[in-house]
Amino acid sequence: MNTIESQVQTQYNALATIYDQFWRGYIDATLSLLDAQLGSTEQLVLLDVACGTGALAYRLGPGAARQLVGIDLAADMLAIAAQKLAAWRACSLTHGRADALPYADASFDLVVTASALHYFPDPVAALREMARVVRPGGRVIVLDWCRDFVLCKLCDIALQRLDPAHHACYSQRELRDFLRKPGLYCAPSSAIVCVWFGA
Repeated sequence: MNTIESQVQTQYNALATIYDQFWRGYIDATLSLLDAQLGSTEQLVLLDVACGTGALAYRLGPGAARQLVGIDLAADMLAIAAQKLAAWRACSLTHGRADALPYADASFDLVVTASALHYFPDPVAALREMARVVRPGGRVIVLDWCRDFVLCKLCDIALQRLDPAHHACYSQRELRDFLRKPGLYCAPSSAIVCVWFGA
């Protein structure tokens, strides 16, 4: 685990018990952007990368997916998610890293990561892993801040100086460049969809 990952883990373990309440408005605002992109998930096997306290799964509700898997670096965030999702029969949680997903190739119909890309020390490696585990015809949906928007650019500059867990947020052009890297092509007929927050 590198320094940034260790800092992310430490920071979010410390925030776990207050995260949902403290960030409620932000969580609602960002996840609402995913609603139009997700469509019906009832028959899907869904992976939530950097799932945190399970906010996306909780928003979708029990039975919203055939199987829902969450993975996160912070064990204490996962513990909160486990409490919230205890009644979700088709839900499982894993402690792990976005750039080393412990799943077989083509395991999921839908892979989502929300408000986490700016914490990944190697975003290309994380995106490559998400592309690897999605099935033919499936989708990878990335929701994050966009540096093209002034507010996000200012936040990025401030957090680079103040928050040791923050790595970087990216412009649309930078993300398009990431997606041209080797290994970032999903299985045939799959797609990577990017949703930006900050307009």
